Amino acid sequence: MTVSKHECIVRQETVVNSNIDMRARSDQNPLRSGLMRRSIKKANIHGAWHMSDGDHTFIMEETRYRELFNEYDEVLALQVREEEEKAQVWQEATTSVNNESDGEDGEEGCV
Repeated sequence: MTVSKHECIVRQETVVNSNIDMRARSDQNPLRSGLMRRSIKKANIHGAWHMSDGDHTFIMEETRYRELFNEYDEVLALQVREEEEKAQVWQEATTSVNNESDGEDGEEGCV
């Protein structure tokens, strides 16, 4: 499973399927052929999981349904984008401050 440094807040009403059957990569469950080398490298570093074909089909159909029959909320999308940009600026500033303080007394800063 890919792990991110970013906090993730999920609005439950937007979740398509919260009980996805994920299977670890193995000889019986390989990565699909034709992936770019960069994707394969990332999968090897972070671990790769595969959802069942049934779950994938359900999610794709539900996504298409929601795109067709639900109105896109432009105001909400803009608010989310602005919040993400603020979080990114804060994270970069925090990382910069912590990196500068790492060498001062030998202790690592918290991120």
